[in-house]
Amino acid sequence: MKNLDRKIVVFGHQVLTQRLMDELCMDELAKEFDVEYWNCNALCIPHVDLMTNSISRPWVYDVNDIDSLKKRLDNLPSETIAILKIFVNVDMYDIHKLIGPKVSCGVLYYLNKGIWDCMLGTFEQKDDKNENPCHEIIIKRLINRIKKRFYKNKEIYLLSQFVKYRGGEQYVKIKNDLRIKEMMSYYPHVYYMGVSPSADFQTSHPDYDKILKLGKINENVQPYIVFIDAFYPYHADWKERNPSFDWDALGEPYYKSMRAFFDKVEKQYGCEVIVAAHPNANYDNNPFGKRKCIKFKTVELVKDSRAVILHSSNSINFIAYYNKPVCFVSNDAVKAGDFQYCLYQMASSLSSSLGFHLYDVDNLDSVENIFRPIDSNIRLKIINRYFGDTSKGLPNSKILRGHFKTIFAALDKKS
Repeated sequence: MKNLDRKIVVFGHQVLTQRLMDELCMDELAKEFDVEYWNCNALCIPHVDLMTNSISRPWVYDVNDIDSLKKRLDNLPSETIAILKIFVNVDMYDIHKLIGPKVSCGVLYYLNKGIWDCMLGTFEQKDDKNENPCHEIIIKRLINRIKKRFYKNKEIYLLSQFVKYRGGEQYVKIKNDLRIKEMMSYYPHVYYMGVSPSADFQTSHPDYDKILKLGKINENVQPYIVFIDAFYPYHADWKERNPSFDWDALGEPYYKSMRAFFDKVEKQYGCEVIVAAHPNANYDNNPFGKRKCIKFKTVELVKDSRAVILHSSNSINFIAYYNKPVCFVSNDAVKAGDFQYCLYQMASSLSSSLGFHLYDVDNLDSVENIFRPIDSNIRLKIINRYFGDTSKGLPNSKILRGHFKTIFAALDKKS
């Protein structure tokens, strides 16, 4: 039976999506704990409506203004764990000031949201021990600032913390005296990698749960090549990062280019191209023509495919795990959106860091020999860092339940 004097509240910057459900194992947690998800999209990103593909549950609530947030906070039980999936940056100071005094502790649940990394290319040159010398400094300062400023030195736990840095010049400029604004400005769009054994509560990555459930590669399916869709140029991320740019104008030339490229691939390799549609995509009229366009089956499609085409995607982890030949592509429409942290830069960084050529499909005479697998040494490092310690073979939901029981037990001792 659930203890209604205890509650776990997830403060989210967007609606509850399937991806968040999987990351937080929320259905499983809700069976054992009094769990709520507070959608703070209107407070965190008021100019972007992230309503696409929202998940409905009786414990999901919309928090549309400060007054509604205050009212909900006033009704929290004495023992409440806050999982902070809202942004932890200077723009959210007022929000954290309200939340902090009303909860027993905060949980910064840093689960990996991507792996593209300008530092990936140094896998061969650097050992793991010295890869990110500023890692501990930044995390400790971040946690201490949050504890002191918002949570009155209450305990803040880190679950599965993974951190990476945006390569080169910025990497060497990270110093002890970084102000909180400078540190936090990285975090809303940082991509994380690997499972840190130094986390207070280590987990495996929930994506590993999918691999456990799916089992072995099915060699008996009709051969196909899968394209990992990025919902370009309509994804809200691109519009948020450069709202003044006319992204919609790139739609028609982008899809026309990709259809022509897929035609060449299908003719060369004698099998169809299937599109693994982006989870946020809304393709009422399939822009890829008559090709199959399938949502929420990316891992399955990668697992049983003969090869993979992508720009840049978290799915590189599954491509590595299943050891699939891969081809990185761009085109004129993607290059037209060459802005910081947008798709072209992400594709360029990921492909070059893994030692791959980024093919411009608008200027590609032949598609012969464009696929190859990831280097074996880099592949193993991707697997180990992304999926973490999977030696126990436990689903992430069971690991998380144990961690939250431990945290509540610690709160009981302090009360």
